[in-house]
Amino acid sequence: MTARIAHTPLGHTIDVMDNGHYWVCDQDQNCREISGLWEAEEYIREREVGIRDV
Repeated sequence: MTARIAHTPLGHTIDVMDNGHYWVCDQDQNCREISGLWEAEEYIREREVGIRDV
């Protein structure tokens, strides 16, 4: 079971998983498991900056 804790205006989401990891998805539903919240936020931040620069 997961619980959504973040949804950005560009469509990225972060869900917390039962094992304490985070499920991070982009607007196309490409997802990956990341072990820390800071790492999950940074992962999204890096991708969204890249999206804005295109």
